[in-house]
Formats: sequence, structure tokens, C-alpha cells
Amino acid sequence: MHTSIELSDIYSMKSKFIVKKKDGNLVLECLQEEITCKYIPFLMSEEELFIWENIHENITVQEIEHLIADIFVLDKYSTIICVEGFLQQLKKHISQIQQYALLTHYK
Repeated sequence: MHTSIELSDIYSMKSKFIVKKKDGNLVLECLQEEITCKYIPFLMSEEELFIWENIHENITVQEIEHLIADIFVLDKYSTIICVEGFLQQLKKHISQIQQYALLTHYK
């Protein structure tokens, strides 16, 4: 059931984002504020924040799944859904921001 999400793609973009706490929510924001303002906030749960914080250059999706299962005591199915669902949404969000940045750069 593993998807083909490349964590290296997410890792390479990670330094351009920050997680802030706003109104009791964890929100992922682009460090270029003018871009962030154009998008619906990307809200994160504690589990998703844990995933975000543990994405590094050499980690695999399976390693993240093992980490989150141990920390949050989730069964295998729930862990896979949590990790892969978050990574897919994250990659989609980052891709949208990249596209917007390219469009505004060439105007």
C-alpha cells in the first residue's frame, strides 16, 4: 500500500517552510509571506507535526511509519493512512505553492 512519495522532494523544500501555532492550530507556512497569504492555511495535527519534524535527508516512509506507530501507539493500517495521507497532502500543498511562485516570478 506504500505510495511513491519521494521524501527527498519534501526534504529539499522543507527549509522554505515553518510551522507556527495560530489560534491553537499548528499551521505550515511558506517563509515568503506573500505566497502564504494566497493559500488556505495548511493545518497540521500533532502526529503530522511529528512526521514533518522527522523528515530528513535519508529517512524512508517506512521508517517514519515505524516511528509514528511507536510514539502514538497506532496500528499498522492507521499508521500507513496517517503518514501517507499527510505526505500526499503536503506534497500537493508544496507543489501548489511552487507553481504560484513560478507564475508570480515571471509576471
